[in-house]
Amino acid sequence: MKKIVLFMVFAAFAVTSARAYQFSAVAPTGQTLYFTCPVAGVYECGVYPPAMEGWEGYEAPTGELVIPDSVEYQGHSYAVTHVGKMAFNGCGGLTSVTVPTTVTRICEAAFKDCRGMTQITVPSTVTVIEDRAFEYCINLPDLLVPSSVDSVGYMAFYFVRNVIYSGTAVDHSWGQLTLNGYHEDGLYYSDASKTTLTGCIGSA
Repeated sequence: MKKIVLFMVFAAFAVTSARAYQFSAVAPTGQTLYFTCPVAGVYECGVYPPAMEGWEGYEAPTGELVIPDSVEYQGHSYAVTHVGKMAFNGCGGLTSVTVPTTVTRICEAAFKDCRGMTQITVPSTVTVIEDRAFEYCINLPDLLVPSSVDSVGYMAFYFVRNVIYSGTAVDHSWGQLTLNGYHEDGLYYSDASKTTLTGCIGSA
């Protein structure tokens, strides 16, 4: 019985620790970000929300954000290798984001509901984009997904206007409005010939 209780306490601590940040650092663009190191003794980390509740009670990043490729903590340099689960979920004040080339994974709901974001740079080092990573990023005119990405999660681009992608991942329930389309003045077409209209955004 004692072993079961200890296991439950440990499991609860592990779940809590997975979402709690270990340290903070200032991005090159001036915003305070929060980082967690998933493996002890390995100098790699991911950017995460500051609390279980996300950004509630904290100053959420706004404007142009450059995520650093490494951060310093207790005398060590940690490479930023992933954008963690719900890292910027609901950060509607973000307008553009640059993801560093050290990042290989964009985790579940990382940029969900970033409705003010009009530009994001995803580097060719990224191989995995998880479920709902860019869900409701409705003001991105285009989202360029590098061909290095070979795994895309469920509804990863739900309501993104146009995803540009030439990789090998199978298009299944990604949720984008247009894949490899062409847009001009708010009108979206299936290709550059502009013979098939697939959508209209705004008052165009």
